[in-house]
Amino acid sequence: MYRDGWASAMEPALVNAPSRVEHVSKAQKQREADALRSSVEAHIAAGGAYHRLPTTVRRAEAA
Repeated sequence: MYRDGWASAMEPALVNAPSRVEHVSKAQKQREADALRSSVEAHIAAGGAYHRLPTTVRRAEAA
């Protein structure tokens, strides 16, 4: 502690996580989503089991 009784003006770190959040670009997110989609489609094509989860999000209708 410092002489005035304050240890720090910062909030305490309650988790073991990096102090800075890394920004991920939309392009990177899209690449990762495409890779995941390809992996899932390959799994299904190879006869792998899957369960479709219900969604509450409506997809925009294709124009």
